[in-house]
Amino acid sequence: MGRVNPVAANVLGTLGAVLWSIQIIPQIIHSHRAKSTAGLSTWLMLCWTVAGLPLGTYNVVQNFNIPLIIQPHMFTVLCAVAWAQCLHFSYVRWIRGTTAVAPIDAARRTSQNGKRYGPGLPSAL
Repeated sequence: MGRVNPVAANVLGTLGAVLWSIQIIPQIIHSHRAKSTAGLSTWLMLCWTVAGLPLGTYNVVQNFNIPLIIQPHMFTVLCAVAWAQCLHFSYVRWIRGTTAVAPIDAARRTSQNGKRYGPGLPSAL
């Protein structure tokens, strides 16, 4: 086996870390412009966000070179942004719909329970 060139290893490691970290940026920009995350997995973004936390800690504790320390932190932040976009664009309508329907549903359930447990009372709904 040949000699290891530390300069080449550091340059290629830095290039790989930068490319790996910024791979999610086009998806973030696309989701922002389209105001939709259709086709983007919310769970995948959550898993990548959570996975970056112990990896970043491990790289710091093992005292790896700077690009390998910075890469998981950058990638985790970008995945957290993409995950927040997934939550905002996918679930905000569901949450609004749920909050709009919740009082109506509560009134309906109350009416049903009143009919069931209070047969002597007149039904208002």
